[in-house]
Amino acid sequence: MFNKTFLTASVLSLALIGTVNAGYRDHKRGNDFTDTATVISSKPIYETITTTIPEKVCSDRGRHHEYSYERSYNSKTDPIIGAIIGGVIGNQIGSGNGKTAATVAGTLLGASIGTDHREAKRALAHDRCHTIERTVTRDELVGYRVKYRYNGRIYRTRLDYDPGNQMKVVVNLTPHRAHWK
Repeated sequence: MFNKTFLTASVLSLALIGTVNAGYRDHKRGNDFTDTATVISSKPIYETITTTIPEKVCSDRGRHHEYSYERSYNSKTDPIIGAIIGGVIGNQIGSGNGKTAATVAGTLLGASIGTDHREAKRALAHDRCHTIERTVTRDELVGYRVKYRYNGRIYRTRLDYDPGNQMKVVVNLTPHRAHWK
């Protein structure tokens, strides 16, 4: 019997403390609720963003143009032409059974010389290239300056989005300090 009475009294005490605290909390902080306000104006806010972009520029006989070494100088034309010329010369030099060996050696040597020629052109182009920094400026939308009416009064705020004709507002009702006891 004692345990039931004690348990009932404890539960009632906790409930009463919770009610008192809840009332104090509402009195101290007020009550919040949402309502709808009428938007008077919504003007976009822009911020100027500047970006620097590196750009490779190469000169070719005094003219400047954008250049890609990889695309222009990875061609197999120089080694192939070198192989053909080397094979023809080797074929002219050799005689008898040595003619085939001289042709193969000339072809290999010509391909090697053609490859070296291509790499020399790539290095020369690289020496005539430099990097410049191009500046790009753009306006970026960063928010909206909003003017709205709620309960007969005009308010202003900044939002990340355009609210349209109406917007939700949070209303906080708190008693005036002079009336607190």
